[in-house]
Amino acid sequence: MNRIKNLFKNDKDKLIVFLTAGYPEINSTEKLVLTAVESGADMI
Repeated sequence: MNRIKNLFKNDKDKLIVFLTAGYPEINSTEKLVLTAVESGADMI
């Protein structure tokens, strides 16, 4: 089973984060994604 199907298989609340790549600065995307994961994001 893929990760998305597995995530939605249970009824718990999900934290789905949307980021714009390269915003606010081109080099900030990686740090923002890693911070979202460390903060509990289920999906980006």
